[in-house]
Amino acid sequence: MTETGAAALIGDYVVNALGGAGPLAVLAGIFIVSATITQFISNTSSALVMMPIGLATASELGVSALPMMLGVAMGASASFLTPFANGVSLMVYGPGGYKFGDFWKLGFLVMAWALIVTLVVVPLYWKF
Repeated sequence: MTETGAAALIGDYVVNALGGAGPLAVLAGIFIVSATITQFISNTSSALVMMPIGLATASELGVSALPMMLGVAMGASASFLTPFANGVSLMVYGPGGYKFGDFWKLGFLVMAWALIVTLVVVPLYWKF
């Protein structure tokens, strides 16, 4: 991602889309993009894909990279919307008699709560 320039390109896109609203909005965007990716691939892979993008975004904004990295980590851990995003969810999917839509009902609320907590706690402890 770094060597091909894809991280800088996506970082530029995020900054152009949300940079005018400040670093907190960019942090929210990084979280949401990471959380979206982690619904389809493992959280570790999602974090590895998003890490260079978070670094490029922080560099574009001229802020500390640590809050953006924490946004990536928290977003990559928010795999609550699909059963195949998390191994434990996938294990109980069949035996528990769950449907695909069951994960959206509570998963969206838990992910929204994780976003809110991230946006409140990260800037308190790790300044931009």
